[in-house]
Amino acid sequence: MTHTQAWCWHAPGEPDQLTLTRQALPTPGPDEVLVANRIIAFNPVDWKLIEQGHPHWQPGHVPGVDGMGTLVTLGANVTHLRPGTRVAYHTDLRHGGSFARHTLVPARALMPVPDALSDEAAAALPCPGLTAWQALAKLPHLHGEALLITGAGSSVGRFAVQLALQKGAASLPAPARATTSGSNS
Repeated sequence: MTHTQAWCWHAPGEPDQLTLTRQALPTPGPDEVLVANRIIAFNPVDWKLIEQGHPHWQPGHVPGVDGMGTLVTLGANVTHLRPGTRVAYHTDLRHGGSFARHTLVPARALMPVPDALSDEAAAALPCPGLTAWQALAKLPHLHGEALLITGAGSSVGRFAVQLALQKGAASLPAPARATTSGSNS
């Protein structure tokens, strides 16, 4: 196979303005891998950049920050991975993204996907997980501290709660429930 397909951005607009384009299959650099995407994620950062553009984007840019697939080709310096391995990844916004059948990814940006995790769940992890980790990394000390996480029901919020608890943030006890006695004395 010498060609692949990708959804390409041409100017600020709506996601439905991306065009499906045939492209040459990219060859990994020494520290890169080529991933055959199975699932791509559509994150808020993706649609915002499709609408507004990015200073590094030129017409024909492939957007998309998160994806999940299998390794197809490894760069010369990538010796710790094997073709066929299931991986998830988060790309650099400045370079070609996940909205393609194949994506070049730096080997350091890959996360192995355990067999028990679905392709869909794996593709949905990188951006919200990284966002939550970056937010909590700015807090110098969480052990024993109470932390209010607004939007804890969102993807980023759920990761933030889990990471905060892992760092030792105080968890509040569940509110007491009112009970009534069944006896009439």
